Amino acid sequence: MQIPYLNQLTHVSAQESVAVLQVHGLRLSIDYINWPDVYTFCPVTNVYLAHTGTHLYVLYDVRGEQPRATVNEDGCQVCEDSCVEFFCQGLGDNHYINLEANCIGKMKASRRLGRKEDVTPLHSNTLARIERFASLGNEPFGEKEVEQDWQLCLKIPMDIIFENRTPQAIRANFYKCADKSRKPHYVVWQPIKIDKPDFHRPEFFKELILETQH
Repeated sequence: MQIPYLNQLTHVSAQESVAVLQVHGLRLSIDYINWPDVYTFCPVTNVYLAHTGTHLYVLYDVRGEQPRATVNEDGCQVCEDSCVEFFCQGLGDNHYINLEANCIGKMKASRRLGRKEDVTPLHSNTLARIERFASLGNEPFGEKEVEQDWQLCLKIPMDIIFENRTPQAIRANFYKCADKSRKPHYVVWQPIKIDKPDFHRPEFFKELILETQH
């Protein structure tokens, strides 16, 4: 499974990349209800991926949810809002990064060995380098009374993930959650074979190859 190299995204903003990603990006469905005995709600969520060698583009498209956005700054508990998450590690790395964002683009991220092992939060200056486009805007609004589709696009510098190494492949999983919404849910791309919700399980990540430059 390959993340395509798209030269046309070079020097393109996160917002401008949305249409390109929807046509040419690798599309994955975040649709596995991992803990159906407790959490059955599953908003339709797709993620589109591409890269330019210097940046990784991640576009989330979420439908069928009443979005919640209360967190208004980076570094806070965005998982309590309508949240999309990308956990990844460079191939061969022991540590992984959890990149979590709510529907208005506020982020929380760390480099870590496990949920509570060797955790180093990404500095605010590092998070500021991740360009974001949120279709619902950047201001908090509580929880919507009606369903509203939304998109979030992240333009992530490769060195945040790979730390001065040539990117070739990643191992990753993608998640959709909303801990404190009316319909809390924990949906995953790749199944996590444990009894209780826990996204911090890199042993269930799947390899994605970064397509080489043409």
